[in-house]
Amino acid sequence: MMKYIYTMIAVLFLGLTFMSNRAGRATSQNLGSTGAPKEQTVCKSCHNGPINVAIKLHLLDGSDTVTAWEPNKNYTIRVFVQHTGGNVPKGYGFQLTGLQASLNVDGPSIQTISPASSNVKTGIAQGRLYAEHSDRSLSPVFDINWTAPESGFGAITFYAAGNGVNSDNNLTGDGSSKIAIQFNEKITSSTNRAFANRGINLYPNPTSESTFVKDESNLVHKVVIRDLLGKLVKTEILDSYKKSIYLSEMQDGVYMVQFFTKDSQLLKTQRLVKRNVRP
Repeated sequence: MMKYIYTMIAVLFLGLTFMSNRAGRATSQNLGSTGAPKEQTVCKSCHNGPINVAIKLHLLDGSDTVTAWEPNKNYTIRVFVQHTGGNVPKGYGFQLTGLQASLNVDGPSIQTISPASSNVKTGIAQGRLYAEHSDRSLSPVFDINWTAPESGFGAITFYAAGNGVNSDNNLTGDGSSKIAIQFNEKITSSTNRAFANRGINLYPNPTSESTFVKDESNLVHKVVIRDLLGKLVKTEILDSYKKSIYLSEMQDGVYMVQFFTKDSQLLKTQRLVKRNVRP
């Protein structure tokens, strides 16, 4: 008899938990499950049944999809829970949060998101602001308003997870997926100066053999070195693994180093002193 009572209590508890998830985990359980740094759970830990879904996340400027943000501009973040195989979902859910940081790096929570469609609400969990489904949704599309920050904030990353569910208040038949996308600030003539004064530097400087590029903006793609007469001396393409520039073949002297984005916009010009070590 006692075993039956314990079983019924467990079933009731799980049922209440699943029903609360239906209204969003941030507001009902104070939990984030998007895959962002420091979160304890992800949706796929539970929703891993025979429904297959993929998450698409788009940043929309009106009807146009963009890959970089402009200061103080209003955007729509669109999360699409796409059915890709297995059983057909009878409903959908999602959760999204944004961090002022590069991909997979912890940072301050983005606080300027709000519902843009009726199936979206916001809630606080562990000090972060989340957008999530207001209830089980028949639509797989969720729209969120976002107002971009002022110039100079650099990289912003959005993390989102979504579920396709069979609406039986049980996790075993559902499916889930997650996504994370970093958006950098769009460099324009008005923002060049802001980036020139922060986050991009060479060290050591002066140097004898090599120097390293410190790039907190995550925007430097190409480095061009010229002498004081403007003659091209060296060009280096950088990526997430290569941040060093070898200078051993260059003569001692003073050079001008230019930092460019991937689309050839100039971010900053800095002086570099090449000086061999004397015995």
